[in-house]
Amino acid sequence: MKRRLIIAITVVLAGIAASYLLWPHRTVDSVMNDFFSGDANRAEDMLMDPLILHADLVKNRVIEEVAVRTMPKRRYAIGFLGVAGITDALPVLRTILGDESEEDYFRADALESIYRIAEEEGLALASQYQSRTNHLGWIAEGLINRSHKPFARSYAQAAVGHHE
Repeated sequence: MKRRLIIAITVVLAGIAASYLLWPHRTVDSVMNDFFSGDANRAEDMLMDPLILHADLVKNRVIEEVAVRTMPKRRYAIGFLGVAGITDALPVLRTILGDESEEDYFRADALESIYRIAEEEGLALASQYQSRTNHLGWIAEGLINRSHKPFARSYAQAAVGHHE
């Protein structure tokens, strides 16, 4: 009995070690490249999957790059920060939201992400924008009256390639 247990544990550990050695190791650059130019057949709800699957690896790069207005797929990167609950992103998200020269849809995305990370703060900020007659105002009003549900995607959905 003891011998079978030892053999079983050895087989499991060997499998884990083999999968680790065979699984491609990702770098920040490889994940970001996958995000920017990845699978052309990736549906819109799956665009942030590379970031979700490697959140701890890329979160600092994403925080840095969303501050740049010309970042490719910036809306999805801003959304990822909220979906992944990256609290370190709150300062850059607040900056995007508060910048009147930003497009209203980027500001709305930042508001949604703030709401996902810190709901009370998101609601307080939404109250400042709910009277606007643009996309930002519509999102703010929807968050306050709970008619708008921010995009959500789990690690499990990203890992299996689930498509809505």
